[in-house]
Amino acid sequence: MRVGLCLVLLIFPQSPSSSAQLPALERMLQNDDALQRLLIVYWPPGQKGWHQAFFVRGDGRVVKQATPDRPMPVTDIPTCTEQIDSESVKTLVRLIIQEHFFDLPERQFIFMDAAQKNEELGIHTIGISDGQTKAVRSFGIGKFAGKDEVIPPEFAALEEELKQIRDSAFPPHGKDCHFAPPIKF
Repeated sequence: MRVGLCLVLLIFPQSPSSSAQLPALERMLQNDDALQRLLIVYWPPGQKGWHQAFFVRGDGRVVKQATPDRPMPVTDIPTCTEQIDSESVKTLVRLIIQEHFFDLPERQFIFMDAAQKNEELGIHTIGISDGQTKAVRSFGIGKFAGKDEVIPPEFAALEEELKQIRDSAFPPHGKDCHFAPPIKF
């Protein structure tokens, strides 16, 4: 039994940074070419059948896209674009480093039971890519498998910064959005 457990632990590492390559954020702060390849995405919980993905690119472009929460063939979706200054992007990268985003645990929420469907769980996800490697962290608020789920303060700080950037770039009564293909992360 112990040998089997040891093999499982060796095959499935518990630390997200043990052998996985992670996006090179420090290099982005020192090299504008590296910063240009940055893509950060924030997926808050879906509302009324739609998810509002928010993207921050290293060149300062920010994009808000609405995607259906269930698989369906779509070619173009509502898409809003704006521009923020490069210092705001670098400030966000510094916050990601300061809050040790890559040290946060990798959580997976798999819904298999009918009993879980009665539980309310809002999943919050942030993903970071440097053009070659990606890291994604998801946390839930509510109940999952009978346990209370909460968001760690480090993740909440990043989420709050992303919301502030999004809300300042896209005020509630701003310009109309256009239709564009979904951004792939």
